[in-house]
Amino acid sequence: MESRRLPNLILPGAHKSGTTFLAALMAQHPGIFVPEVKEPAHFLAQTRCPVLWPDGTQRQYAYATPEAYRALYSNADPDTPYLLDASTGYFALADVAGAVRAACGTAKVICVLRQPAQRAWSAFLYHRQLGQERARSLEGALIAQAALEMHGTVPQPYLETGFYARHLGHWIALFGADNVHVVLFEDLRSTPQAELDRIFDFLGLPAAMVDVNVERNASAMRPAGWRRAVQLTLRGGVGRMGQRLTRAVLSIEKRRILRERVGKLVAGGKRASQPEQLSAARFREITAVFDEDITELEQLIGRDLAHWKSGAV
Repeated sequence: MESRRLPNLILPGAHKSGTTFLAALMAQHPGIFVPEVKEPAHFLAQTRCPVLWPDGTQRQYAYATPEAYRALYSNADPDTPYLLDASTGYFALADVAGAVRAACGTAKVICVLRQPAQRAWSAFLYHRQLGQERARSLEGALIAQAALEMHGTVPQPYLETGFYARHLGHWIALFGADNVHVVLFEDLRSTPQAELDRIFDFLGLPAAMVDVNVERNASAMRPAGWRRAVQLTLRGGVGRMGQRLTRAVLSIEKRRILRERVGKLVAGGKRASQPEQLSAARFREITAVFDEDITELEQLIGRDLAHWKSGAV
């Protein structure tokens, strides 16, 4: 029988801060159901149209309707405590957070945050990898993004997303401080099991050991031609049927190994396709834009973030 439940565990981002990795870890706990599509973006579709990719094309949503969204969770055991929606486009949009609260009630919220200049650079590389970013430099991408914002919503803006204290404040105001948990990217990367232990405790779930060698959503230089086609296939990026077939035939570990091998081939592509590198000086300048927000975030989450302010690439 189809589940009538909506997700009660939200992982809204921030984008390129380890949410794919964390969702894969959390999926191993029997008390958490993660659907086949980790990032349905249902509430983004409900509140923000049109939403534009960095190349100006309009985002299409497969799970915009309530029926399609609920169907993602139809296979969840009725006794499973948590149903997860890990859509990174939610984090920086207050009205999306409000829509989640209105539909899902007092859900638990987990936010993963990364040094904001590093996050912006990683997001830029990732969109180039997907072919959605045409600019060769981050500076050029920022200019193009500002123009796009005049015609629609950019769901994961390179700089705006990094004002974490501002955006996190919206989630805390809506769901309550006791229902919002923050994970830092560097902690998740260095001690994933310890972070999972804290998350399971936050959720009131029994402790569980997880396999930390799971799929990660890494940024890389943009592939082209046959290299892009092969890489998209290995990432399941060939439509829903292709995703199911790829995942059925290849295990996570085999897909990771094959992606690494394809990555070496991709690295042999034309140098002209590679983006301009971000200099250390420019990295420090971008970091300085976030100094005040980082100070507010320190107070909000009770963590010392001096290493973020140092501006080290």
